[in-house]
Amino acid sequence: MSDKITRRKFAAWLAASLLASPAAATAPLRSLRPKPRPAPQPFAALRSALSTPSISGKRGCAVCDLAQGGLIENHRGEDTFAPASVTKAITALYALDTLGTDFRFNTTLATAGRVKDGVLTGDLILQGDGDPTLTTDALGKLAKALAKTGLKTITGRFLYATGTYKEIYQIDPQQPAHVGYNPALSGLNLNNNRVFFEWKLKNGRYQTWLEARGLNHRPTVSGVKLVIEKRGAPVFKYSARSDYEEWNVARSALGKTGGRWLPVRRPAAHTAEVLRSLLKTQGVALPKAEAANMPAAQTVLANCQSDPLPEIIKDMMKYSTNITAEMLGLAATRASGGTIGQLEASARHMTRWAKARLDMQNSLFIDHSGLGAASRVTPNDMVGALQKALLIWPEFPQLMKKIKPRDARGNIDRTSGALILAKTGTLHYVSALAGYVTEGVGRPYAFAIFCQDLEQRQKLLASARETSRNARYWNRRAKQVQQNVLRKWSQQL
Repeated sequence: MSDKITRRKFAAWLAASLLASPAAATAPLRSLRPKPRPAPQPFAALRSALSTPSISGKRGCAVCDLAQGGLIENHRGEDTFAPASVTKAITALYALDTLGTDFRFNTTLATAGRVKDGVLTGDLILQGDGDPTLTTDALGKLAKALAKTGLKTITGRFLYATGTYKEIYQIDPQQPAHVGYNPALSGLNLNNNRVFFEWKLKNGRYQTWLEARGLNHRPTVSGVKLVIEKRGAPVFKYSARSDYEEWNVARSALGKTGGRWLPVRRPAAHTAEVLRSLLKTQGVALPKAEAANMPAAQTVLANCQSDPLPEIIKDMMKYSTNITAEMLGLAATRASGGTIGQLEASARHMTRWAKARLDMQNSLFIDHSGLGAASRVTPNDMVGALQKALLIWPEFPQLMKKIKPRDARGNIDRTSGALILAKTGTLHYVSALAGYVTEGVGRPYAFAIFCQDLEQRQKLLASARETSRNARYWNRRAKQVQQNVLRKWSQQL
């Protein structure tokens, strides 16, 4: 008879571990921290797996038994590492624990006036609640819903309000200015706070388009301008003008045709202007949008609601969207009474939560996405948090991304039955992997594997990060190290 664990067996083990003691339902999560067994004997193969292939810097890992709760082995388990996007797993738990699984973001069109015969007497207010998943297509549905009320014009102003969220210019100032994964943050966000820049060379001149591109709508952007200049590096330069944003692009870098996403640094104003354009196609005429504080009394005319929190988290885990992680973290901090004016303050609040609820005593977060390289976690803290995650939300492993096991050559291992559900994390010269193996092994386990060379990362200029072959080579080899360690554990546990 096989000793491999199936999903049904794992669920039974988990239920038994949660219900075995009458105190389990009320005991604090901290009391369940996996404790190292007396003088655990490491597998002889672990050091070999961690050192193959060879990479610079340091590596650390830990693995714990999900059925019995014990730390099986570790290497540099109390050393601190940059977690990169593995941070998102902690942010997801922070949001689930603080906001609840029924939480949704809401974006509304409201008024303190009244609508009669197609005319709104008063102001129309676009109110944001921080939804990081809002798209142009969703905004198009909001515009259509407003048009169905019969509204054609307004006598007052078109206002936009971001509630208690202050606009944050970018997640990490150490990143290149033009990368779409380092967006601004606001109470109103659209398309991950990016615009699509497309170009085509025709008769020696460039045709360009800047669009808030969706699947069903492609409105031209009015609040972002583009200038093509004959010059060398840098390829992209950003300027914030008084009433618009400007991207300056080096002509020599464009080629004949192409397209890419560029960040928007004034997302609230941008979202309002895109909505104004979409409403125009619905026959609703509005004046230029203006910023405003949230008014006290309003009547909601149309509403756009996000997916439930677990669905948002699942997409975040799959696509590793930084804006989603940051807005979930800010929303959780706001709900628990913390300060959300700056990312670092909100991240400190999450750090305190992680110490109290997950017993992560030696970890520190500076943001909610892991984009900043100054956050630190230990392998032991991480596997302990993953075990206690099952008490916060038993289905948490199912929100993580399925990782395909690989053989010693780096090819997909089709003979392995191991089900790896994990979060990856990648920065230049930083690679992390943490999660669960719940099927196809003798006993299910939680794991964390970190590799980093912060000295090499510090030497790498921000402008060179997009093109560094050495960094990409290092990161590929670090991922091979992680797969080697997982393969050894899955074979021997």
